Amino acid sequence: MNTFNKNYNENDRMIIVHDLNLARKILSSDNFKVPNLGDFLGKVEVATGDDFTVTKRFIGVSPFFLDGPRHAELRMLAMQFFDQKNMAKWDTFIHLTITHIMDDLRDKSNIELTADIAIPIFIKLAQPMLGLYPRDPEYFFSKAMKLQQLVEPMQSLKRIKQFESDLSNLVNSLDCSATSNTPLSGAEGLPTFIEMMADSGEFDDKELSPFAITLFAAIAPLAQTAVNMIAYIYTHHTGVAPSTADFTAQFDHYLAKAIAPKYIHRTAIESIMLDSQWVEAGKTVLIDIQGLTDSASPDMACAHRMGFGFGKHFCVGAALSKKVLKTLVPSFLSQFPTLNPGDADINEENLIAHEYRYFHLHTH
Repeated sequence: MNTFNKNYNENDRMIIVHDLNLARKILSSDNFKVPNLGDFLGKVEVATGDDFTVTKRFIGVSPFFLDGPRHAELRMLAMQFFDQKNMAKWDTFIHLTITHIMDDLRDKSNIELTADIAIPIFIKLAQPMLGLYPRDPEYFFSKAMKLQQLVEPMQSLKRIKQFESDLSNLVNSLDCSATSNTPLSGAEGLPTFIEMMADSGEFDDKELSPFAITLFAAIAPLAQTAVNMIAYIYTHHTGVAPSTADFTAQFDHYLAKAIAPKYIHRTAIESIMLDSQWVEAGKTVLIDIQGLTDSASPDMACAHRMGFGFGKHFCVGAALSKKVLKTLVPSFLSQFPTLNPGDADINEENLIAHEYRYFHLHTH
């Protein structure tokens, strides 16, 4: 089996890995680190005279771009909110919110999964839990959804400038006065993420919002995976939903087929021989998550877990994501036992995640 491929966006600085065992070896090795985007932006600033202060501030509080003590500290702080014990306190809010999302679909004959499932996950679920109150939720969603693409390697200068502008606008669009004044049904008395982080005393005023927005953007794979899962089920079951019991029994299978992230990125610190191939220092290795979950090998049954990261970079929101998927998807399937898949369009511009621009389902 050819475990390597060099055809990522026609860039020979990229190496794609398709083998699960090799992927584990790379992700467990101290020789492979997350790409140092902050260092790269500093060099770009020196070379061009551009200012990427806001983007660097986001990177400085984003676990996706960090290794070492700061990464461990941020993960520890985030886990105070996202661990299973604290998430259990949000159960009522999560179930009530998902019920409201389903109620909004009750009389629809044409369901568009991105608009009717993905966006509500962001606006009705993630924003209140995190304590983010933008003046224009739809605008905030549209910009934050694209922030996951910041992890895409080899960004163009034009795109980096656009990220700088978008990130500045996102911070400025927040209505900070609304944070503690909006009651959440089912979450009375529970501190939001921003409130909990503010109480920790670990952030200055310019860091807290970027940290929360970064985690909000990280909800994108959850929203995309929910859409992918529902789309896959009705497509591969000829429009007939499985029972709740069958869905629960096959949850890992559906998750493997629906997981949104395409790659895990790592950069070689020193040149190394891997699987009979010489990998030069500075080259970026991409673990092909989609390829791993498509494999027929029995060992790939757990490959979908790569969609939540690996090791010290395992997604802090994994427990929340699985809770939402195991609640929302069966609720949807129960409400719509039969639906006909209609028009769909994949966002080919998103090189980071498998994302539908739209996916229509029609009632009989």
